[in-house]
Formats: sequence, structure tokens, C-alpha cells
Amino acid sequence: MMLLLCALIVGSGSAWATNPVTKSMTSFSAISGNVDGDENISYEAAQGTASTAPAVNSNEIRVYQNGGTFTVTANNGVKINSVTLGSSMGTTVTYSIDDGTASSNQSISANSTITVNNLDCSSVLFTCTGTTKNTRLYVNSLSVTYTPSGTAKTNIATIDNDFAPATVSVGDLDDFSLTITPAVNTMAEGTDYTISWESDDEDILEVADGTYEAKATGKANVTVTVTPLTNTDTYKEVSRTFEVTVNKAPHVAAYNEVFYESFDGCNGTGGNDGSWSGSIASTTLNKENMLDNATAWTFSNEKAASECAKFGTGGAGGSAKATLNLAAGIYILSFKAGAWNGNSEGTTLNLSATGASLNKGSVTTTKGKFSDFTATLTVTEAGEVSFTFSTDGGNKRFFLDEVQLIVNNLTAEVQSYGWASYIPEYDVQFVSGDAYVVTAASVSAGLTMTAVTSVPAGTPVLLKGAGDKTITLLADAPSAPATNLLSVATATTPDGKFPYVLAKNGDGACFKQWTGDAATLKDRVVLYLDEAVATARSIFMLDSEPTGIEAIEHSSLTIGQTVYNLNGQRVSSPQKGLYIVNGKKVMMK
Repeated sequence: MMLLLCALIVGSGSAWATNPVTKSMTSFSAISGNVDGDENISYEAAQGTASTAPAVNSNEIRVYQNGGTFTVTANNGVKINSVTLGSSMGTTVTYSIDDGTASSNQSISANSTITVNNLDCSSVLFTCTGTTKNTRLYVNSLSVTYTPSGTAKTNIATIDNDFAPATVSVGDLDDFSLTITPAVNTMAEGTDYTISWESDDEDILEVADGTYEAKATGKANVTVTVTPLTNTDTYKEVSRTFEVTVNKAPHVAAYNEVFYESFDGCNGTGGNDGSWSGSIASTTLNKENMLDNATAWTFSNEKAASECAKFGTGGAGGSAKATLNLAAGIYILSFKAGAWNGNSEGTTLNLSATGASLNKGSVTTTKGKFSDFTATLTVTEAGEVSFTFSTDGGNKRFFLDEVQLIVNNLTAEVQSYGWASYIPEYDVQFVSGDAYVVTAASVSAGLTMTAVTSVPAGTPVLLKGAGDKTITLLADAPSAPATNLLSVATATTPDGKFPYVLAKNGDGACFKQWTGDAATLKDRVVLYLDEAVATARSIFMLDSEPTGIEAIEHSSLTIGQTVYNLNGQRVSSPQKGLYIVNGKKVMMK
């Protein structure tokens, strides 16, 4: 792929005659000479600040790392319009025009080219800024377009240096700021000239008509071109290229977020800086200093990359495991992952879990690019849960970033006898409407319960109906019940109070006075009352109608039915009042 790089001397400087000439060569026998035998254009490689002088090998010129140079020069009064330079090795270079200020680092992939366009100069100096033997400039082709002296042309416009912004974040959508001044003030865009915008990587930064949308982390070159529509014999096209860095977007925690790892503390290279191979990701990953959740992670073959982490080596796999305590429910696991950009590199990333189940066992990553992935994590029983990202062999290196776990639905298990107490960790809604709070209670009158459909986090409730209950989370906190006598127990019973807890009673449930150690009740749902019962027998029966008490006539009692008062004592001749008959609370008339 050709990476288009443009340079320009702005203002109203002259160009030279039309009818450009292009000369090319793809074989070199010396470190200096003329292009295609044409004495108008010459080239020369030099040692510069490199430790090794340039050399010719296999018909290509080797310009060494850390400052070797390659210069293209115009002779005989001609002017260079463009230079295309090819290299058989991937590296980075800067270039300068007529000994001017050098450009920023520009990448050349192995066996590809860079082109410097829209020139009006006498020389172009390339400097190899690669730092290792694997990032040398191996010049294997050169093409130069130039025009002999003749009729002068004027730049159609001046493009200033005030381009902004140079740094944006993923998700940003806005207009660029840039001053473009036409050669003549009366010239109008659309009539005398057009302005076009182009990004060399639309996956990172999408550009159209001066507006940008940041898509992914990395760097992109934005080229702005002003093209004459009229007087093309007088005016020529001009363009400039600006580098834009796209950073990660600031994280905003979701209301149902349980876990998030940004890896933003990782200060190595690779991944988010656009580098995916070579001498990158060599920094030690210090969990305590670099991670949001240091104690949650267990790693193997890990390295710190650029605000992300790299796992695995050329000879061994790698893994990242997070361990959390989770409530029963359904969770969405999302993350970004990308593969090392090597010819023999694998792209399968394995997913696994313990204490839970995942709906997929692997994902396929892309070499040299982050992709977004999601998986569903189902936790059937509250407790310790781990999820792991791993590769099982060498040359399967992967980069990991922005791991997030959000809870989609919670589940609560109601016991076989039909009732359960529950304290939600989040603001929740009970979809089936089978949750209740206690609004009145006394030993003599029994319980009064009121159904609730939603409660804030930490509100104790009673759930009715055997089986698992699905509970959804709410983005906005609901109002707390006006009255709720249910409490979350502390380690000591309040003075003058008697605790009652939910308990099984035959095939049903009841509230029973607790007479054991109060400390064992801590964090359980409890009903504190001012009254005690005479014995520890079950009271406050919960029947199929939680807010209702059946009223019966004394004459409706049948032989064999046993009647108890609310203290659990058998009554042979019940009068008017509350009693327990067949395990149910009734009002005797």
C-alpha cells in the first residue's frame, strides 16, 4: 500500500514549466549517481549520524539506522515536482525540502513506497530514523518527476501551519480549523478553486469536507489540497499534510458496570500508538502501578504496551485472568483485542470462565488493529468467578484493552417453600411484581405487606414464588418505599427490640423470633419488633395472600382441626381474634 505524504513551500513562490518529466530506476550499483542516466536528477546516500556508512547489496542501497541519509538533487536549473522512494525493509524516515525543517516520522512498510508530492524545490533529503537493524532504509526504487525551466506558475493558495486539532479522542466529531488564503482575494471557493480533504487511514480518522470523526486509536495523516478550477496556466495545485493522533476516549462508567480495566497506566509501546510489530511492547507490566484493578488480575507472558497490554511471545502463549465476586445473574463481557502483525501470527483468542459459563469459547482478532468483542457471562450461583483471555502457543501474541463487565440481569433463588428475603446490590426493578415490603407488624395483629415493583440498592424485600426470579437493573434510582419495617441486621440488636427472621414452617414460611447470637444475623434481612412471643414457636405465617387474613366462623371448624394462638399454644375453645389453623393465620369471627 502506498502511503501518500505531501510537502509544500507555501506563498506565491514560482514553479516551472509544464510538461513534467518522470525518471525512474529500480536497480542501484553505487551509493550515488544519476537517475536513469539523466544528469538533471542525481542521488546520493550518506552515513549521516548512523554508525555505519551506506553500502550497495543485491542492487539496493542500504541506508543504516539512527541517521543515515538519502538525498535527491535537481541539477541544471530544473525543479523537482515529486519523489517516490521505495524500501524493501519496513522503517521510519523524515524528509526535508531544500534543507528546510524536517517532517515528522513517516512509516514505510516493507516492499512499499512513500511519495512526496506537490514540490517546487531543488533537493529532498530523507533521513532514516529507525533505531534497530530491522528498521533500516533499503532503497530499492526511486522515481522523480521534474519540470525544466520555463513559464512560471503561482500557487493557487497558501495553506498556513495553524491546523488544529492535532490530537483528538475516539468518538470525537467536529470540524478542523485551518487558514487557507487564495492567491487573489477575489477568488472564490467553488468558482476559482476547490478544497479537498483526505485521511490516509479512514479506519482511524474519517475525514470529509473539513469535518473529522475519530474511529480508533492510532495516527492518521490528513492531506488538504487546493486545486485551481480557472486560469490553470497561471495557478497550480497546492497541498499540505498534517499528522493527527487519535487517543482513547475518556471512560464513563455505566450505571450497571461491575468491572472495568482501562490499562491506561501501561506506558510501553504498541497497540494504541499504531505499532503492531517490531521492537515494541518490551516494558515490564507493573500491576500495582499500571492497572485499575491490580489484585483482580493474574497474567502470564505479559508486557505493558501503549495504554494497553500485550500477552504471549513468539515462542509461547500468554494469558490474562480476572477474578471477581459476583452475584447470580447474566453479565455482558466486552473488550478490545488485536493480534500481533506478523506473517505467521495466529489470530484465535481463547475465552474461558470458572464459576460461570460463557456463550463463546474464542474470538478471531485482526492483525494490526483493535476490534470490539462481547460475550455473555452467566453466573448461576453467587461467588467467586474468573474469566480468562489466552492463547495456547507461540506466534499468537495479542493486545488487550478496555475490559468491561456490566450486569444485564440478576437472578435470585426463592426457596421451595415459596419465600425468600433479598437485599439488592443495585437499583432494581422486579419484573414479575412479586416483591414485598412490610408496612405494619405486631404480635397481636400480624403482618401487613405491600407489593413493590422497584427499590433502590440496599432496600430489604421479600420475594414470593418458588424458582429463580429475574431482576433488572435501573439507570435511574427509584424512590424508596414510604414505609418498610424490614431492616438489614447489624451485629447487635437495638435496645428494646426483638429480631424476627424468615424461616421455613412445614410447607410454608413464617417469621420466627430469633433467640440466638445477634452477631450471626449481621447483613441478613430482619424484622425488629417491640414485642416478644412466649416461646420460640413460629409466628406470622405467610400464606398465598401475603397481605390478606382469612376470616372464618367458629362453626366452620371441623373435627380434627387444631387451633393455635399466635404464641404457638393450642386453644381448645377459640374466641374472636387471630389464630393459626392448619398452618394459616385466620381471623375467628
